[in-house]
Amino acid sequence: MVLICVHSSNNVIALHDETDREVYRKRFSNNLNEILEELASYQKFIEELVVGSTYD
Repeated sequence: MVLICVHSSNNVIALHDETDREVYRKRFSNNLNEILEELASYQKFIEELVVGSTYD
């Protein structure tokens, strides 16, 4: 599962394995190409993608 927490100027991406253990976490700028490039290497393992956002 991929979790993306979106903020106004950046986001945090976390990958969890099948036991819900976090195996990866990294902060990115809100640049879609950068995010897609990073997730491409995990594409065959991704079954779910969850996006969370708040409005401040």
